[in-house]
Amino acid sequence: MKTIAIYHNKGGVGKTTTAVNLAAAFKNKERKVLLVDIDAQANATFATGLIKFQFEEDDDLKEKNVLQLISSGDFDCIPDIVRQSKDFNTPEIDVIPSHIRLIDEQQQLTRFSSSRLRLNTKLQQVEDDYDIVVIDAPHRKKNRLDRRIADGYSSGGATFFKKLIQDSIAHLSKR
Repeated sequence: MKTIAIYHNKGGVGKTTTAVNLAAAFKNKERKVLLVDIDAQANATFATGLIKFQFEEDDDLKEKNVLQLISSGDFDCIPDIVRQSKDFNTPEIDVIPSHIRLIDEQQQLTRFSSSRLRLNTKLQQVEDDYDIVVIDAPHRKKNRLDRRIADGYSSGGATFFKKLIQDSIAHLSKR
């Protein structure tokens, strides 16, 4: 399983657009794809048709989203939280949704030094289920948790990112 984190130091540069389109492109190449939205704005979750925040009673993501995945130890594993996108792609993709509640909880999560370890462990539990994981991260200066998670999957720089995508496509094309 290959994991790609999409991040940048500033906002508004197309991270979410890149993440959701990359996930859709891999899925259209018949790869098993998981999109993980760790941005509190939840734009990747919205783009994949999963957000229903207009009315509180319709909010079915409040208790099962990336916040529970990262903050819980042995509970709330990926199969418990994953959702299938709705009217986004044919075929649809698996998504670990974010939630606007993450904005309030980010400070608490930055105190958990095990946040990245928990995400890594939970991704390893499903490594046979997916060929590629795409992580949509907020801009790196936003908070330490997201920076640690993004840093765990990439070493920064456009050259590294371009090479990682080329290598991933080449590796997956051989299957």
